[in-house]
Amino acid sequence: MKESLRDIRRLCHDFTQGKSTRYKQAYNHYSRDLVAQLLRENRLPQTYGGLKTFIRMSAGIPRALLTVLRSIYEWSVFSDERPFEGGKISTRSQHKGVIDASDWYYSNMRKAGDEGLLLQQAVERLANLLRIHRFGDKPTESSLSSFSVPEKDVTPGARHILQLAEARAFIHRLPGTQKERNSEDITPKFQISPMLAPRWDLPLIRRGVASLSPDDFNAIFDPTRNREYASLESEWRQRVSAGIRRDSAIGVKHQQIGLFDD
Repeated sequence: MKESLRDIRRLCHDFTQGKSTRYKQAYNHYSRDLVAQLLRENRLPQTYGGLKTFIRMSAGIPRALLTVLRSIYEWSVFSDERPFEGGKISTRSQHKGVIDASDWYYSNMRKAGDEGLLLQQAVERLANLLRIHRFGDKPTESSLSSFSVPEKDVTPGARHILQLAEARAFIHRLPGTQKERNSEDITPKFQISPMLAPRWDLPLIRRGVASLSPDDFNAIFDPTRNREYASLESEWRQRVSAGIRRDSAIGVKHQQIGLFDD
């Protein structure tokens, strides 16, 4: 124990002196997610504030941006902050407005009827896995909000829900493709809508890309694969929990160091 404490002290000292250490590498990779974890552990809300953030959230959809701004304005007025009358909109009002706008997007932008409910289920499953990864003890990638999948190999049911998610702007197809590290296959990339990110405390930016196998994708997007999804969720939880060694990254394209690996 004393030896471990001495190592920690040395690494912390070197880090504060600007030396290149594992701490510095971890900080450079995971600083945003570290802040998110600290906020969550202290039961504080995540931070989604500033006009640039709201524009990024809207992903080029004017209605989405107007909804964010309207919700923030309403919370500011409710809090008697007097926006546009010399007062400033607080971080608290911005956060509450963003959450309301994200909930509105989730509830109102889906397709009506049963297909809309299946769309919501698939997106919630995906977002839940991304949240598990972000707040895990040993995440393997930073700011994970995107994924790739060999689209041609998934079930028709899963492909249909993906197409519906794209049509309703719950999922955005990203320009370019991703080269699989193991198979060398070229696969399309997707990102969960930034408008939905605050609902699950996810990052708005995209850095890492989760490489989903057809089976993993089917478990998330095929509404008939409930048992497979439960198993997949358990696997993600285990692989980012402290004390479990991994031979490879948890479905992530570019494996990086774990947050506090030995």
